[in-house]
Amino acid sequence: MLSASSITPTHTSDSWSRVSPNYRGYRLGSLLRHRHEIGHFMSFLQNQNASIHLMCWLDLEQYRRTPRQHKAIRQERSAWIAARYLNRKYFFGPDSPAMTEQQNDILHLAGGIERLKLECLSNPVVVEIQDVVRNHIEKTWLPLFLSTTEFIERQKRRPEPQEVAGRLSQHVHRQRRARKEAWKAEGLWMSSTKEILLFRQTLLNPVTCQQFQDFVYSKGGFLENDVLFWLEVQRYKDLCHSHSDDATIQQKVSTIISCFINSSMPPALQIDIPPQQAQHILEKRHELGPYIFREAQMSVFDELLKFWPEFQELISSIQEEQLIPLLQEKRVKHRARVRRQRRREEEEEEEKNKGRRRAQEDMESQETSVTEEDEDDEDDEEEGDDDDRDEANEPEERSEKKQSSTRSRVLFTPTQTLSWSYSKYMAGLKREEVLLRRRSQLETTFSTASESSSNRSIKSASSEQSYRQPSQRSSRTNSKQCNRYNRGVRA
Repeated sequence: MLSASSITPTHTSDSWSRVSPNYRGYRLGSLLRHRHEIGHFMSFLQNQNASIHLMCWLDLEQYRRTPRQHKAIRQERSAWIAARYLNRKYFFGPDSPAMTEQQNDILHLAGGIERLKLECLSNPVVVEIQDVVRNHIEKTWLPLFLSTTEFIERQKRRPEPQEVAGRLSQHVHRQRRARKEAWKAEGLWMSSTKEILLFRQTLLNPVTCQQFQDFVYSKGGFLENDVLFWLEVQRYKDLCHSHSDDATIQQKVSTIISCFINSSMPPALQIDIPPQQAQHILEKRHELGPYIFREAQMSVFDELLKFWPEFQELISSIQEEQLIPLLQEKRVKHRARVRRQRRREEEEEEEKNKGRRRAQEDMESQETSVTEEDEDDEDDEEEGDDDDRDEANEPEERSEKKQSSTRSRVLFTPTQTLSWSYSKYMAGLKREEVLLRRRSQLETTFSTASESSSNRSIKSASSEQSYRQPSQRSSRTNSKQCNRYNRGVRA
């Protein structure tokens, strides 16, 4: 048995050989008659990144079942299918479920790629595309789904049909049940079409449209702008169909773009459409025609359609005279909530700016104090060149104390942010170089002072010796003179 998490798609003819004989008769229609199984099949395809095949078939079936008198709905659904599936990313691309020959046949049947995108799809084209997609699903993905252990376990847990009493035989009961399931399957598309028609009528009615606009305003985002954009595009299409002059149509295009797609107020894109669609509109803005905003209008319509069931539930649970005050109250509360949120964000931003300014001021004051201390150290260094060794030691000790105090202030400043920058790094290297140069000069001063002291002591000793030698010579001379005098006296 296979697990739904480990599937490798195969295109070989023996793909159905893995399926239990009890389920080899299953086809896509069999799953559609069992709504719970079609949901499991969609989940299975999503896990395999292949859900686009089933979604394409279902959207085509929905379009095919839309009554012909609903021309606007058919036009919108046709444009949606052409934009989403009939492109080079899927049906006409390298990973298409159709072979090249089949693609060419469908293009020939539709009258070319341009008519396929701009005009409503004809039923023969829809049927041909559905056949291609269905064959791909039934050959590639359906056998893998029927082979999974999850599917087999679900079939084992299904209860057996009960005996039908009375005149109905088991065969008749199965026929009625199959017919009931078929109606349920058909109801999937019919109910969806009816909901789309009803929602579209709600948007075109000024009263109900204003109510829905007030309702989605409280949801936040660009939903209110989505409603306004959808209405403006409808007016633009009516303008084109009324054969107005080109200047008026171009002015309407420019107004819609400046309000919703390229607004002067940030952000530039004010509606819920992909940026690629907005860029495409800006590039094609001068190509006048009723379909320039078609894909964007469909995108916002699908976004608004998500809130339609909730809005229906609200209007059905409250009296009509109470609805408008309730919606207006929600609008006021949401506006106040937005203001509070914006004020809180502004206050937080202001606090951050104040913190950054304080940190910057502290850093600048510290850099200024360090620079002043470096200048004081250089002045002390110049004065220390004329002092002796004892006086030379004092500026060194003082500079070391100042350096240590500077380090302690930098390290223990509470608002100092730990960051690195090239300018600070170079300033630190420069200060270190000044300190090293000062220390070297102090050592040179000390050695010079020592040499001068020793030279003075040597000169003092030599002068003392020279003083003693003349004294001795003069004493000897005096003794000789005394002797001569004494000899003269005796004589």
